[in-house]
Amino acid sequence: MTGVLYGIGVGPGAADLLTVRAVNTLRTCQVVFYPTGAGGESRARAAAAPYLADHAREYPFKLELHDPDAMAATYDQVATDAQAAVQTGARVAILCLGDPLLYGSLAEIIPRLAVPIDLQPGISAYSAAATMIPAALACRDQPLMVVPATRPDLADWLVREGGMVLVKPGKDLARLVRLIQQAGRLEQAVLVGDLSLSPPPIIPLADAAKAKGAYFSMIVIPATRHLGSGASS
Repeated sequence: MTGVLYGIGVGPGAADLLTVRAVNTLRTCQVVFYPTGAGGESRARAAAAPYLADHAREYPFKLELHDPDAMAATYDQVATDAQAAVQTGARVAILCLGDPLLYGSLAEIIPRLAVPIDLQPGISAYSAAATMIPAALACRDQPLMVVPATRPDLADWLVREGGMVLVKPGKDLARLVRLIQQAGRLEQAVLVGDLSLSPPPIIPLADAAKAKGAYFSMIVIPATRHLGSGASS
């Protein structure tokens, strides 16, 4: 008997931001794979923890973010192990922070699979961040851009019309402050920290030039004004 493989987006890191579908699926899975950081911690696992089956077998996999060859080998191994578990008849979940297909590890694993996978969307970090600022990322016919802050042509993107989310800002926030200021958008820019924290740190980017960025932080530049204290999330 063949089991079922699920790819589950667990949202930005808070247990109460998983979808109902994800929660219901997790409660039925006998095998769960999830990524870990260098220290062995897993934000994806922490977000999903309240919904894991009591006797689920857990298989963490470490992502070496600065070693592409090691990352590729890890993705190969996860795909192989998950497929083997499915062949035993198990219901298997691979967890991913945010949404599986938006800068997610599952987007790297899926092409390596030879069995079908049931993908379940998750709340993206930037949509959650927008509600916490609060700010409308884009309205009506305005475009929205999600751009890695590491791109060498970032200055060209910053002058384009529309809302923008800069992911992976890294530790050199002073450089980003300078580029965003040159583009005339510093007043609107907001640095949003780790969304698994309650509440997450949210500060104007202009006040963060000397702060240190983090892998799970992002910079949000709304296309429209901030909504102010009258909105609630």
